[in-house]
Formats: sequence, C-alpha cells, structure tokens
Amino acid sequence: MQVLTSVFCRELFTSLGFAYDDIRHCDLDALQGYIAIECARSHRAGMTPHFMTPRRKSDSLCCKMKPEGGLEKAYIKIDCLDQWNGREAISFNSDGFIGFCGWADTQNSQPFLNAFRRWLTEYMLERSR
Repeated sequence: MQVLTSVFCRELFTSLGFAYDDIRHCDLDALQGYIAIECARSHRAGMTPHFMTPRRKSDSLCCKMKPEGGLEKAYIKIDCLDQWNGREAISFNSDGFIGFCGWADTQNSQPFLNAFRRWLTEYMLERSR
C-alpha cells in the first residue's frame, strides 16, 4: 500500500483543477463518509486506533459557505474511542491551506489522506463531469 503525504494530497487537489469554489456542503458530507470508511478499514486491519466521526453536534462538521457559492472554510473532526474527542481530521482554512490531522504520525494519518484521495478521484471527479 502506498504511503500518502499531505503534500501529495494538496498537490492532487490542485492538479485535478479543484478550488474551494467547487466544494458544496453536500461534498463535505461525502468526504466525511470516505473518512468513516477509511478509518474503519484501517482499524479493522489493526493499523490504527478506533477513529470515528463525532456524533455530538458541537464536534460535527463546521463549515462556512461563501454567499456567492463555494466553500469559504471547513473543519472536519474525528474522535478516537476512549482517548480523545474532536480533533481536526481535515481542514479547509480560509487562506486556502488544506490541513491534514497535524496531531497524527505517518501511520495514523493514512486513513484521512486515503479518504481525501478517494474523495477527489472517485467522488469529486465524477461529480464534475
């Protein structure tokens, strides 16, 4: 399995021609789904702890859309069962920087990076056709 990096994922976003203006709220819902799948897959394989999507409203997806359409900023959070709650998994910052779980080491970041890659190549590319 290929080890992904945050740099690779940011470059993939740009090289595929995507920008924040292309992202709608429903697209972020889809990204959360990919994150849930990749975290479950990784945990089942014994590669990472049990990461899961928060079920508390205060730690759910936080996003702000531009009045003219498109994303201004968003923060997708994750919990680690019986350890901590509400850490950022993927962030779309208002300055255009996309952040990936800065708290995680290379192995623990893989489910989030894989989710982002799959979201771009399977969901966003298909949606844009």
